[in-house]
Amino acid sequence: MNASVAGYEVDATFVPWSLAVELDGRAFHTGLAAWEDDHQRRADLVVAGWRFIALTHRQVTAGGGRRAAALLERLLPRAAPPTGRSDGRDGRVAPR
Repeated sequence: MNASVAGYEVDATFVPWSLAVELDGRAFHTGLAAWEDDHQRRADLVVAGWRFIALTHRQVTAGGGRRAAALLERLLPRAAPPTGRSDGRDGRVAPR
């Protein structure tokens, strides 16, 4: 949670899969400047080789979080995380 990726702080990461997750709430993502900043961050993360998804409070909490869980299940295969990364990581997630 709250990890630094490509020069940005993101709400959550799944490092072995190069997946960054942002939890979009109105308190921090309202207004034109925030909207523009959010889109720039997403584009920069994709250019840096990361996949990026944004989840709303409702997606995370409604129905016990089933929507968010279903999305993450599709994005994070049950198989072992990828290995042989060019950045020297071995695929294990270090505690943060």
